[in-house]
Amino acid sequence: MCPWDSSIVEKQVGIDGGITLQQKVTVPRGGTAKFRLKIRNVGTVPITNIKIVDILPAPTDIGVVSCTGRGSLFNVDLNAPLVAPMGGSVAYSSLINPCRAADLCSNTNCPGCGVTTWTDPWTAARSFKINYGTFILTPNQILTDDFDVTVPLTAVKGQSACNSFGYCARRTNTNIYALAAEN
Repeated sequence: MCPWDSSIVEKQVGIDGGITLQQKVTVPRGGTAKFRLKIRNVGTVPITNIKIVDILPAPTDIGVVSCTGRGSLFNVDLNAPLVAPMGGSVAYSSLINPCRAADLCSNTNCPGCGVTTWTDPWTAARSFKINYGTFILTPNQILTDDFDVTVPLTAVKGQSACNSFGYCARRTNTNIYALAAEN
């Protein structure tokens, strides 16, 4: 399974509690934004063992899978711990470039990544991972996860903070993992 032909992934953000979500918004200093991560199975085969790694925006951050700079100029912080999916788990790291090959279907780690045990408290999180365990995403089904972040009071108007997440999953008919993808 190639994620490009059987899954559609999307990251959206909003400032009105999730009522209106877009690809990009302007958040006032000290304001709150809601991020929504979506994976839609548009293929004909159910997928399982879905794993997501999200690196929160921070200066010098890089993409989760692409390893290229995202251009973020300030940190954002989680407002609360994420809710673990039924039968799954959520874990946090204080690193902005954690080694993540084991969490993204053996995708190559980004250069300079730091080894993490994913045991940091959510209040120190610079990245997090979600493992959906044995949950099965059937064809035409959408998996969504929301989380809120706060923009620091030190953010300057016109600066940006870019968020992206990487994911991978396994086909139920062949047990073959998809290539990791990023949005």
